[in-house]
Amino acid sequence: MNKRDRKYLTIEGVVVLFGVLIALVVDHARQQWLEDREAQIALSRVYLELDHNLTQLEDLQTVGTDRLARLRELRSIEGSEHSLADLMSRFSGYRTPDLNEAAWNRLVQSRLADSIDPQLLEQAFQIYEANQLFDGLDWEINRLVYSELFHSADKRPVAIAISERIMAQQLTWVAEQIPRYAEFLCTAPDDVLIDRPSTC
Repeated sequence: MNKRDRKYLTIEGVVVLFGVLIALVVDHARQQWLEDREAQIALSRVYLELDHNLTQLEDLQTVGTDRLARLRELRSIEGSEHSLADLMSRFSGYRTPDLNEAAWNRLVQSRLADSIDPQLLEQAFQIYEANQLFDGLDWEINRLVYSELFHSADKRPVAIAISERIMAQQLTWVAEQIPRYAEFLCTAPDDVLIDRPSTC
């Protein structure tokens, strides 16, 4: 092989090497773009899920405030022939929010979470973590409803006091959560949410 052939072979090798490197860079950039796009779709689902959850909390705030006031009126009822269960229709019972977390769980359990802004991810994590508090209160409500206190006429004052505490705690947490939700939802892209919180 003469000097000229070696020169052409070297040039051809360099061209092939550059071609492979460019193909790898383009493929990596394409993969990164696809992953970022998937992450944004997953985040959009979280925004929609939190928008639904915010509606649930606002409903609980409105309905819960009214029901708590009606429950407190039951303290003034004379006589002990009725249990709280008997008087349930007077305050319409307990309201619990239907807070979803499926979209959030899918996002954080996938590799896509690495493509989301860490500050946004932390903010969402705190919101969803606080939602677990409502599950604890739901458990307390169920425990009360199936207890002797709820069905015994002579224990009605105790059942009312416990119910008041649970419902007041719900409303306290709702009041704390609603601004967090609104702040997070204000970061949603314009094409994700139809109605943005009024505080945005």
